Amino acid sequence: MVHTGLNSWKTGNSWRPVSEELIKESLQFLLNVENYPVMFMCSSGIHETGCLIGCLRKLQNWNFNSIIMEYRGFAGTKTRFAIEQFIELFDLYVRPPDL
Repeated sequence: MVHTGLNSWKTGNSWRPVSEELIKESLQFLLNVENYPVMFMCSSGIHETGCLIGCLRKLQNWNFNSIIMEYRGFAGTKTRFAIEQFIELFDLYVRPPDL
């Protein structure tokens, strides 16, 4: 079990809902097959998880509209523009896992 901690999600930056470093670290963990099976979750299962999975989908070359539709499908009426903006602006470069 790997716990990133709730404080890691808060950046202090007014528009960023999450730390880009945390997302990249989580993606590296997720992409390493030696860690499988993997389950990601957050306190509500919407925003932090949605942000991480949205960035994963972007890494998987999903169409941006499809990423946002998936996020909105799970977030329902609780969608956050900042999450969608973070996913859109997320830098795709992720270092391959150290094996």
